[in-house]
Amino acid sequence: MLLDKMPKIIIMNNVTQQMLGDNISELAKSMAAKASWRNIWLAKEGDIVISPVPLQTKFLNYVGLTLGIDYRKLKIVVPKGDPKKPDSLTDDRLLEPLVISQIKTFAGKLNNWLLCPCYFTSGVGLLGEKLGLNIKLNLFSVNSGHDLFNRKADFRRMASGINLPVPKGEIVYSCKIFKDSIERNIKETGIVIVKQNKSAGSMGNVIITSELTAPLPGASYMYSMQEFLDQYEDIWSNLTDNGDNEFVVETYYKSKLAMYSEYLIGEDGIPKYLNSGKIKLIESNKKEKDELIWEGLEIPAQGPIHTMTVLNGESMRFANLASQMGYRGLINIDAIITANNRILFNEVNGRWGGGTVMHFLALDLLGSEYSNKFVISSFRNIKAKSFECLLESIKHLNLDYFPNKEEGCVIIASNEIYGDYECLFFAKSTERLTELFKSLMLEVSDGFKEKSIN
Repeated sequence: MLLDKMPKIIIMNNVTQQMLGDNISELAKSMAAKASWRNIWLAKEGDIVISPVPLQTKFLNYVGLTLGIDYRKLKIVVPKGDPKKPDSLTDDRLLEPLVISQIKTFAGKLNNWLLCPCYFTSGVGLLGEKLGLNIKLNLFSVNSGHDLFNRKADFRRMASGINLPVPKGEIVYSCKIFKDSIERNIKETGIVIVKQNKSAGSMGNVIITSELTAPLPGASYMYSMQEFLDQYEDIWSNLTDNGDNEFVVETYYKSKLAMYSEYLIGEDGIPKYLNSGKIKLIESNKKEKDELIWEGLEIPAQGPIHTMTVLNGESMRFANLASQMGYRGLINIDAIITANNRILFNEVNGRWGGGTVMHFLALDLLGSEYSNKFVISSFRNIKAKSFECLLESIKHLNLDYFPNKEEGCVIIASNEIYGDYECLFFAKSTERLTELFKSLMLEVSDGFKEKSIN
């Protein structure tokens, strides 16, 4: 596990066939590449890191300076591919002979390595067998058990089995049942969501509404009820394109808080609470696309005390179920709190979550009790002229990190191909975080203006 002191083989397979099917889109590959840049913060000196894309030396140097480690002691393996194009780390790429050979070379004579994948696929299990290296393999994981905890229909089945509160709805598997379910479940709130069994980041999900509404989170597409009735057969056909004909149809409830709880289930089978975070959404600034986009996460999640206590207890019940079934590793359980403080759980992700890097980085930089003293928040898709320009702006505002600092900012992902970055801010309050973020955005935009004038 990531907390273990043993040498680790960190596998950055954030996007896999098990999550999205065989046809992984360019958008999903871009997501995988971005995740790799931020996941490098999880590595320590001596670890072997398998990344789907090359990592820039200047960013690795920044990571090393911030963490106080020598980044040159990280052993990075990248499968064959176009270094200028984003890609995902599928099982096929993971099991390439050259990848296995490089890992063995880096491992040398040192045994007792720990496999630390984002998603424990069957390919990860096979890699462990091929490597040897005295790697302990969990039978549940090797036999694709983690797939159960990354699929929407399976989550609904398991949650219902322990009476975890979930939205009204059902699992559908044919076009007629699909249409009937939409008509039945839309009555309560006027909105229904269709979740693909295999999906990530809301990709492929559909929302259907009785009347026009502002953008809603959780889906890639939105239809009016009349549009659905006119096109439901085509919509069904598009949904089943990847060969999966099992979906979850649920009544859609607007929330005042969308959040996750993250646990680590160790080899002893005892779930350990790590962190909880608020999912931040903002309206897209793209004129051609009216939607809400994921801005980042804020830790800790904050809500009514009694409601949060109940929610954490219910999340732990599900984590215990996962443990009893044999699941080991990081697990993220998503829920919403509705306007009337009703708790509803909507999915589980049996893999690293968006807050995993934030949590472990905060442990390294701010201490084990960081959530008692600080609020931390990530901001994605920050546009800057270059990595150097962004870092210069951070230093100019005195936001660069150093030990015992009360507030500041760390660049946690650097994507110079697309010119966008992700930053992690820390401060004593949410209000102060917002002030810091706005000041950096103003500084960065001024930098753009100066360069355009010149």
